[in-house]
Amino acid sequence: MRKQLLFPFLFVLFGYTLSAQDEAWSIETSYPVSVGNEFANDGRGILDLGVQYRFAEVGRLKLGGSFNTSLFASRTQFTTGSANGEMEYDFRQSDLFIQPRFFLETETPGIEKLRWSLGVGYSWQRYKAKGTFMSEPLDGSDTRGGFNLNVGASMDVFRDWFLKVQFDHIAIPGDFYGNASLLKMGIGVRF
Repeated sequence: MRKQLLFPFLFVLFGYTLSAQDEAWSIETSYPVSVGNEFANDGRGILDLGVQYRFAEVGRLKLGGSFNTSLFASRTQFTTGSANGEMEYDFRQSDLFIQPRFFLETETPGIEKLRWSLGVGYSWQRYKAKGTFMSEPLDGSDTRGGFNLNVGASMDVFRDWFLKVQFDHIAIPGDFYGNASLLKMGIGVRF
C-alpha cells in the first residue's frame, strides 16, 4: 500500500515544486569578465549560464540554491629573445568555472523591482592549455577550487524578465595563480 501511495505523492510534490507560481525558479545567461590582478586576465569571457531555485522564505528574505558555469578562452602568441635564442609562446587556454552555492535574496523596500543577493559556495576552475610554451610542446590541464563569495543585484525589466549584475570572488588557497574574481552582466527569466 505504501508503494502505491508513494508515486502519486511524489508526482504531486514534484508538480507543486515545478508549478512555479511563486517564481521559485530562474535561469540566466551572462557575459563573464575576469577582473583584478588575479587569474587569467587575458582570458576572454565567452558565456555564463545559471539556474536558481528559491526554496524557503523568511520575512523579506528568500533562501535558495544556485548553479553557474562560466567559460573563458584565450590565445597567447609571441616570440621573445633571450641568451639561449628565441623563445616561442603560442598556446590556447580555456577555463571552465563550476559554481554551486547557497544564496539569500531580498527586494529593496519601495523599489520591489530591485533585488539584492548574497551567496556563498565552493567553486572549481578547470584549466586546459595546448600549444607551445617556451618553445616546448604544451598540453596540460588542471583543476583547482576554493570558497566562493558572491554578491549581486537584479532589476525586473518586463514581467518575469530581469537584468542582472553579479560579482564572484573565489579564494583559492596556496595556488600559484592566486584568487579569481569574476564580474558577470546578463539577463534572466523567473518562472
